Parts: sequence; C-alpha cells; structure tokens
Amino acid sequence: VKHVVKSSSGEQFVYHGHSMGHMVFENYTAGFYLDPKTGERKVDPKRKAWVSKHVKAAIYHGGPADFTHNQKKFSVLKLMGSNPDRFANVFNSMLNSRTKIGPEKAEAVKSIRADATNKMMELGKPVLAKVLDKIIGGIMDLNNMSVEDLKFLMHHGSSNGVSHELVASMNDFVARGYVSEAGVDFTKLKNHDIPQFLIYGKKDALASSPEATKNFIVNAPTERQMFVTFDQFSHLDLAFGSEYEKVILPLENQFLKEGVSEQLRYSVANTKGATYLVGGGDLNLRCVKYAKNLLNNGRKAFKDSTAKVKKLIMDSKIGK
Repeated sequence: VKHVVKSSSGEQFVYHGHSMGHMVFENYTAGFYLDPKTGERKVDPKRKAWVSKHVKAAIYHGGPADFTHNQKKFSVLKLMGSNPDRFANVFNSMLNSRTKIGPEKAEAVKSIRADATNKMMELGKPVLAKVLDKIIGGIMDLNNMSVEDLKFLMHHGSSNGVSHELVASMNDFVARGYVSEAGVDFTKLKNHDIPQFLIYGKKDALASSPEATKNFIVNAPTERQMFVTFDQFSHLDLAFGSEYEKVILPLENQFLKEGVSEQLRYSVANTKGATYLVGGGDLNLRCVKYAKNLLNNGRKAFKDSTAKVKKLIMDSKIGK
C-alpha cells in the first residue's frame, strides 16, 4: 500500500480483495500491524487514519467474517483429517487439473472433479471422494464460468500451489474463531471510514453469508457501506468468470462512480437473486427481519448438508 501511494504521488486508490484478500486488508485498514522491534501485534489509530486518507473505496468478495458453529465443528479442513497435507494435496490436485481440457465445458468440469476425487481415493477416503465432489460446487459454481474461464483457471492453477504450512496455520486460526495466537480478535478489526461494497454468495461453502450478515450488523457500518448477497454465486466465481463480469462487475463500477446511492440500491434491488443491506443509524431497525430469515435459512441449509455428509460417512462405516 505504501508503495502504491508513493508511486501515485499520494493519489487515492481503490482496493479490490477476494476471500483472505478481504480479511487481510480490512485488518490493515484498522491499523493492525506486527511491531518489527518487539514482535507484538498492535492496533495503531494513526496507521488507521493514514490508510483511510489514501483509500478511496474497498470492494470485498467472500471475506470469511466468521464461521457458524457447525462450520467450525465440521469444516472442510476437518473432513480431510488432522493432517493439513491432505487438504493441500487435494486442493493442489484440483488446481493442477490438465491444462488442455478440450473444447467442451463438460470435459473441463469432469477434469476438475476427477483429479480431486482421484486424490482422495489415493488417500484411502472413498466416501470423502463423494463429499469433495459436492464441496467443489461450494467453491465455484461451474454454471457461472465459460470454457475459456475454466481453461484460464486450470492454467493459472498449474503454477500456483497451496502451502501446507499455510493450511495448518489457517486451520488453527479458524478453530480459534479468528483469534490470533496473541489473542487478537480479527472479527473486531474494522474501519468504517472507508466506503465499502461487500459481496457474498449464498452458495459459498467457505465464507458463510449468514454469519457475514450478522457480522455486518453487529459492527454497525456507516451509510457508505453496502452488503450484497447473490443467490447464484459460490466462492470463486464471485470474482472470476463470465457471470461475474455480467452480473456483479457493473454494480461494482456503479458503486465506484456513485458510492452507495439511491440509484445503486435500485440497481441491486432489480438484479435477479440479489438482496442488500446498507449501513447507517437505522440499520438494525430496517433489517432485523431480513437478517433473521437469512441467518436461519443459511444455518438450516448448512445443517442439512452437514447431516447428509455425516450420514454418508456413517453409512460407509456400517457397510465396512
């Protein structure tokens, strides 16, 4: 950020972050930093003020503000077992699917799922191979991606792997409820001075939109911050693919031009499958019913899917 500010002669810039890119930057804008001299993790109001001065706006996609109790207890990482290498191996296998995936979308989809499933079979987890096939749908809704999108993803993934050490540390971080080893609660690190456009997908298996909704309300954002949930999107396709460019990108551009305007509210309200909340003093009064329904529906859906996965595993054990 300092490099960008210096290179642009101090002009304001727009930050666009996805998933952990949301979490990291939001923590940074709150003034959170690691003291190089003492090794302590601190929150500095002066740093927060400096960032607020230089950031014109922030657009966030699928940032895991919090996880539900069920997700903590029965997370994707735990499905892979206590060894984080398993998760990294499976995910890297999915990223490293064959670059030459052919002209047809069906073949591309088959390539992604087959590579990940085969890795689970190699690990001796035939039941979880079926589960993983469902989880992939929560990572990316393949209906929202063209053949070219998938080709690009597979080619990009072939040179980028997920660090096993990162998975291990993130697993611990999630298990602690987003509290660092030093006791810093990352869900409390916010900066409401910056205009924000927060985007979530109801199909997202990694970042819970119901819990993110609750987090948005509890942290009392300003009227310059807008939270939008899209029914048809999952985690990755929120920021990548042909449907993102068609559905979400125009709203982002409108936000950058107008801020949280009445016109933007109208545009979102008239977008199929989109619901929104806007911050401000009357936030809780206006959205309690909406938030309650969203939370209950989201938790019920996750609870149902969790029960199905558990049943799959139990049936397998009985079969053996």
